[in-house]
Amino acid sequence: MKKIHLVTTETVRPLRWLYHSKSASWIWLVVRLWLGYKWLDAGWSKMFGAEKKAFWDGGAGVLGYTKGAVASSTGAHASVVYGWWLSFMTNFVGPNHSALAKVVTLGEMAIGIGLILGVLTGVAAFFGVGLNFMYMLSGTIGVNPIYALLGFFLILAWQNAGYIGLDRYVFSFFTSKTPDTVEVKTLPLPTSEAKVERKLQSH
Repeated sequence: MKKIHLVTTETVRPLRWLYHSKSASWIWLVVRLWLGYKWLDAGWSKMFGAEKKAFWDGGAGVLGYTKGAVASSTGAHASVVYGWWLSFMTNFVGPNHSALAKVVTLGEMAIGIGLILGVLTGVAAFFGVGLNFMYMLSGTIGVNPIYALLGFFLILAWQNAGYIGLDRYVFSFFTSKTPDTVEVKTLPLPTSEAKVERKLQSH
């Protein structure tokens, strides 16, 4: 019978170096800092900058975003093609645009801070990719594919991407709290079962 060899980051040497080598963490540092700055800048603009009135003060930007998605769902070159997503935008995002604008703003800032500091890097990248896909599903392409691709690689390298950052200490803390061995105790058999076992052993 033929053996099936799975191709993983452990078996392919370049991938193993990229995702597990401490020297490769310098590459991820550059990716983290650039992508983190972009996310933080986007959130900062929505809370304190030019987009403050459209997002933090009322959420008109999210409402306009919803209307844009609806408009982009018709015509020969419609960019919003999934009915279930359009339903989600019109029935949930639109009516709750004010609260969701604040959630998006805080989320973008949190993603940026997490990536820059290298704390829970994989989690920050995961939510970043989630937002990128939400934007793309709504018909906005722009920089989202590039952000999503870099975020996806950071998710794969979650153990190494934040090594030059706070993840190094976070992982060390949780590793020190996890016991290396688990003691397994054998409980004595009940008297009747112990007698049966002794009889079997004597035979």
